[in-house]
Amino acid sequence: MGRAVQTDIYISLGLHGWFKLFNILGRLESAERLKDKWTEMRKNLGTCYGRHALPVEEFLFHPDKGDAVDERGSVVVDVATAPVVTAVRVVAFLAVHPEVTEVDLYYTGLTEVTVVAIRELEKAGVRVTPYRFNRDTGDYEPY
Repeated sequence: MGRAVQTDIYISLGLHGWFKLFNILGRLESAERLKDKWTEMRKNLGTCYGRHALPVEEFLFHPDKGDAVDERGSVVVDVATAPVVTAVRVVAFLAVHPEVTEVDLYYTGLTEVTVVAIRELEKAGVRVTPYRFNRDTGDYEPY
């Protein structure tokens, strides 16, 4: 009788092990899906809309967010309130994109906005790579 119990335990552990293996295999994802997930975790973010053409879809300051624009179509940022507004908008950006772990930040020259954006993103544990415009090459490069 002791042998039968041992056999049953061995079989049940064996089956449990197989179920565990199938569960793990079921979670494995294709390289394409993993690439998509990585892309979801990394976002391009611009500081201010309209100052320069930026390779981004989202901005901290944008007319769609109620920001005023000048005659050239560039967002007008009040330097006095820029740090507070920037901090709030970074928090809002991260609330919309909680999966983000890395941000390529394309900045346009407003120091207050750039510094606060980097600080707030890093405080949230997001790795930031600032990108600046190189006038010689006409392209953005990591700074």
